[in-house]
Amino acid sequence: MDTIFVKNVKEDGPAHRAGLRTGDRLVKVNGESVIGKTYSQVIALIQNSDDTLELSIMPKDEDILQLAYSQDAYLKGNEPYSGEARSIPEPPPICYPRKTYA
Repeated sequence: MDTIFVKNVKEDGPAHRAGLRTGDRLVKVNGESVIGKTYSQVIALIQNSDDTLELSIMPKDEDILQLAYSQDAYLKGNEPYSGEARSIPEPPPICYPRKTYA
């Protein structure tokens, strides 16, 4: 699986306070790329984090892949999106201390 999207973020939870939002695309977990990993492998990376969990994400509003596909979905008979994106920087990591909830 090459793409994992955030399905839901608990409002006022640590991820929400750190800036994670529904629709963001997960790129790395603790510096390790999720490309080529199964959903279970990615979950294991998250669960096996020590004191700090570092998620590198691509925000939904800045994700060229999502913008291109959503634009294609609304084009009817027109040419598909063919952006000229170059030198796309790595997304900033979102870091917060790992919390344990009862």
